[in-house]
Amino acid sequence: MSGAGSGAGQGWNGHPGQPIVSLAVLSDAPARGVTGYLSHHAEFWHCSLRFTFVHLESWRTRMDELIGLAPLNPFAVVMLAQLEANATRPDGQRLLRKTEMARRLYHWGYERDNVVRLLRIIDAMMALPEALEPAFEDAIQQIEEETGMSYVTSIERVRLKREREEGKIEGKIEGKVEGKTEGYAALLSTLIARKFGVLPDWAKVRLVAADDIALNRWAEQMLDAQRIEDVFK
Repeated sequence: MSGAGSGAGQGWNGHPGQPIVSLAVLSDAPARGVTGYLSHHAEFWHCSLRFTFVHLESWRTRMDELIGLAPLNPFAVVMLAQLEANATRPDGQRLLRKTEMARRLYHWGYERDNVVRLLRIIDAMMALPEALEPAFEDAIQQIEEETGMSYVTSIERVRLKREREEGKIEGKIEGKVEGKTEGYAALLSTLIARKFGVLPDWAKVRLVAADDIALNRWAEQMLDAQRIEDVFK
């Protein structure tokens, strides 16, 4: 799920007097109608939020409308990119759709900096296998030759490629770190329960939310703790 918005209220420094609302956009959920409630349960905790939902997939039948809005509304461009990403696998078909999105972007009249920013978003959302990335870069070069718009320089091409590679590496590292932390928390939960009995809800919540530093400290304190409260000091 991807979300955007802020608390309900009146205005902000850029638009005084204008209402502000909270909004969530479900980018990868099927269109099941609008609902105002989101609830998520896990083993140790429960979270619920109440606000407006927009199912992105409900716009799939209104793609032409989004294309009409895109020249004046960058968010419409982002929505189109996400819808195309949802509808395609990272293969030759996605390459064709991604190239078409880029071609439209060059004709929608955005200033150079905005074209580059939106192109980065499209590139990230509609990710391709490494074997197809050179074909997309060649397509961008061809589009620029056709339109006479030299927006993406060779330096920016290198930067885009580096950002892709860094994103892949960071994703792998984050996945490993999160998995390791969750496993450590589960092990510590078992050890504490064996020593003090069933864990109270407040202890479960703290274990789930803890980072490695807190977990290490609690593991050391558990050795000499006489009460479960002493573990979490």
